Amino acid sequence: MPDCLRPPLCRPLSPGQCLVSGALLTVLAAPAYAQEVVSTALPTPPAPPAPQAYTTSTSFEQPFKLYGYINSFYEKVGRSPAVSEEGDPVVEPNPGEFDVVNFNVMGQGALARKYRYYFNLASPGSGSPTADAPLLVRGAMVEAPIAGEYLKVSAGKMYRRFGIYNEMLDATVSFIGTTDPEMLDDDHLILTRSTNLMLHGKVNPGGVALRYAITTGNDERESNQVPLGLDFNALFDNQFTVGTSFYSTNGKAVPTVEMGEGSPLGGVLPWMEYDEYYVYGGYMQVKGDAYLLQGEYWRSPHSGRRDPDKVLQLFDPALGLNAAQRERFGFDTATSADELPLDVNYTVEAFYLRLGVSLHADLAKNGRPWEFTPYAQFDYYSNPETIANKDLGGDNEAGLADDGKFYKGMVGLMVKPTTTVAFKVDGSTHFQTISDEMVPYSELHVSASYYWQMGGNAR
Repeated sequence: MPDCLRPPLCRPLSPGQCLVSGALLTVLAAPAYAQEVVSTALPTPPAPPAPQAYTTSTSFEQPFKLYGYINSFYEKVGRSPAVSEEGDPVVEPNPGEFDVVNFNVMGQGALARKYRYYFNLASPGSGSPTADAPLLVRGAMVEAPIAGEYLKVSAGKMYRRFGIYNEMLDATVSFIGTTDPEMLDDDHLILTRSTNLMLHGKVNPGGVALRYAITTGNDERESNQVPLGLDFNALFDNQFTVGTSFYSTNGKAVPTVEMGEGSPLGGVLPWMEYDEYYVYGGYMQVKGDAYLLQGEYWRSPHSGRRDPDKVLQLFDPALGLNAAQRERFGFDTATSADELPLDVNYTVEAFYLRLGVSLHADLAKNGRPWEFTPYAQFDYYSNPETIANKDLGGDNEAGLADDGKFYKGMVGLMVKPTTTVAFKVDGSTHFQTISDEMVPYSELHVSASYYWQMGGNAR
């Protein structure tokens, strides 16, 4: 697989510019179907590529391949905003932190020259020298063709096809940027990243590659609901991709974590009794000879009911809810739990735009040219229902703001001496309104990632 891109763009946009850009992408968002993993590569000289997390191009002559990714990471957050018990903005220092944010062991192969299988074992956040991290199953699936490339079925556990990057984030060498786009940040996911069943396929009429997928699974369903995911994209001349994704809980969904267990694994916040939501939007990619431009916009209306016993846990002044949040949860007016406003409707929005430019230099003297990719990104995220406290399911970003919104600009550089090693450094600045005042803070990220393969030619 060619070298790919993943993070960020440009100068901070105004809220108006952000919403206009997002609206343009939304025009692309009619109900949809699916997507093979979209290539996000910049042109590079021929070299052995590092594969994505899963690819359907596994040779039937190669019954099994074992490989994976390691991503070492350093983060330094500047003095960041917080909210005092009185609801006033304050700033707090933050220590620098080392981690191994991704460690993956993957395997895939073919059975009977017809059926493909794939697994992905991961140990995220495994960089602590004093505490071992568990090994998790991110994926375990079997794929069978029904009508050749036109229709296949995958069953087990897998990343859903949604937008550009959901299936690719473990393949850290393959894209630019040290951190996920905000829409895929574990602190505030807009839906579950994984599901259980996928029908998918592709056709190529007249030089246009059309890909689709239909997904369902257990997801966050309350009981016998059947969640539905759709994705569809079209690739023109191997340069321009336009696509749309859709998701619906198709009824009541419930939290994936309890209060105090951290951020949810999907779109339902921990203090909800139940929630019903759907997600729609669009994405595009333009790939030139030496640049890549990408954008995605997603909108997710929610209609649910809060659990009064869980809401009361948010009443603690030490949590530092701001004035808008106290009013939203009814803490300023309710005199008993019976008077708390429990039925709630709100909308989550996420948008990003990113640009990368690929340059090459023969630093190895007649070896493979090193690849240098400066990149930039702009993110916008809005969730008026969330809070700051991560332990109780907040995100410490949108949850800090009066209006549940934040903006982030990022610039960085990726250096790849080979296709299997990537060094990345980027800096970003967040902007959010706290107590009617625009408050920024900055972050520095450095990562070194590596693709490995047993018995292969990873180099």
